[in-house]
Amino acid sequence: MFLAPSVVAARAEAPPAAPKSSPARPASPSFDQLAVRAAQARDAGHSEDAIRYFRQALALRPAWTEGSWSLGTVLYDLGRYEEARDCFRRVVATQPANGLVLALQGLCEF
Repeated sequence: MFLAPSVVAARAEAPPAAPKSSPARPASPSFDQLAVRAAQARDAGHSEDAIRYFRQALALRPAWTEGSWSLGTVLYDLGRYEEARDCFRRVVATQPANGLVLALQGLCEF
């Protein structure tokens, strides 16, 4: 195959194709952002969104007692007692004298 000198020169001068980069990954929300979203969703009555955000925030900060409490109350309100019981157990571990948490944990176990 014969190429004209002008075609050869054009190919030699063409800039190399830019390497394909992977699409940018969206930044993961911070704990504080998730905590705010969870509270807003809970307050707006969007229980499933609140559950998702509370769980994501608790994955980042498992010792967040207020988050375990809030998640437990949302789950309790939805009748998801086993899941709520587990949340209340985490709260009781840090607040063993909290009668309200003990009562809700007991109701969930009943």
